[in-house]
Formats: sequence, C-alpha cells, structure tokens
Amino acid sequence: MLYAASAKVDKLNRVTSNILHCLKYGCQLGWLIDRDDRSVLVFKPDEQPEFCHREDSLTVLDGVDLEVV
Repeated sequence: MLYAASAKVDKLNRVTSNILHCLKYGCQLGWLIDRDDRSVLVFKPDEQPEFCHREDSLTVLDGVDLEVV
C-alpha cells in the first residue's frame, strides 16, 4: 500500500504519477490525501480512482474499511 498526502496543487501531478508508477509495478493500493478538503482519492490497479470525502467508507484492503473523518 502507498499513500501520499499533498497540500500543494503544483505537486499534484507528480504525486499522482508516483502512485500510478507504483501501481504499475505491483502496489495494490494508493491513496492521495487532501488534508485541507478532508478527502481521499483511492487508486487500485486497473480501476478508476475512487473519491472518498468526509464520512465515506475508505477501502483499505480486502476486508478492512476505514472512515474518512
């Protein structure tokens, strides 16, 4: 699992690129966390990113769920 917290918009493409690179080479899950917005983009191999915000359930790995608060 890989997670990245980013507060600066100018770094967003670089962080997203790093997550996609890791997924390409075997990582099963990546999070892009926006602390200011309290939201998370969840990246999984061969799937569209999933947007989680505030009280949404956050998929971690099979059988494990977290809540965004």
